Amino acid sequence: GVALREIIGAETCSFFCSPYKACKQTFQYISGSFSESIVRFTEDPRLRNQYFGDFHHIETPEVRTKLEEEQSKVGAFYYKWPQGESSADVYDRVSSFMETLYRKWSQPRSPENFIII
Repeated sequence: GVALREIIGAETCSFFCSPYKACKQTFQYISGSFSESIVRFTEDPRLRNQYFGDFHHIETPEVRTKLEEEQSKVGAFYYKWPQGESSADVYDRVSSFMETLYRKWSQPRSPENFIII
């Protein structure tokens, strides 16, 4: 937090954070080096990790092999594990976040710095 504060100085900043506990803890640690008056915080679920699904139903190596064969046919980027999301889904989700961020940059009185955790 201190090193980041030295880079930013007295400029305003807006933090965007994943809903995961570790990311929120990282924000709390970093933001402790900043004055509350210059920090904004937004939790955004689009910043979460890729969800690979529920593997509890995969009880046998045969089922796992079948799913891996399906993945090979579809391609790793587009394949969705059962109850999960594909890399293409993540790409769309993050692209949507980046569009939102871009709109925020162009708003009057937007913070001078944007930090993604």
